[in-house]
Amino acid sequence: RLRVATSAGGARDSPCGPTMARTGSAGPSVVAAGIAEALFTTAAGLLVAVPAVMLYNHFVRRIGVLLTVTENHARSLRLALSWE
Repeated sequence: RLRVATSAGGARDSPCGPTMARTGSAGPSVVAAGIAEALFTTAAGLLVAVPAVMLYNHFVRRIGVLLTVTENHARSLRLALSWE
């Protein structure tokens, strides 16, 4: 099989490798198999990435709210403790 470098820095097997090695070029049916595999892995990646980003944004927003509440309580405590 033909090894193809990926953007993640690794290498993966190309399904069109043996055909390209024999003929020197790839026909549409061989290329279509590689495109189908790429679309499938892209869809799988999006199924993982979209919920992960949504959860990340939820927790970042929640931490921001908690930080604001904590700062407000600290400010109130400081004012209550100052006897000026």
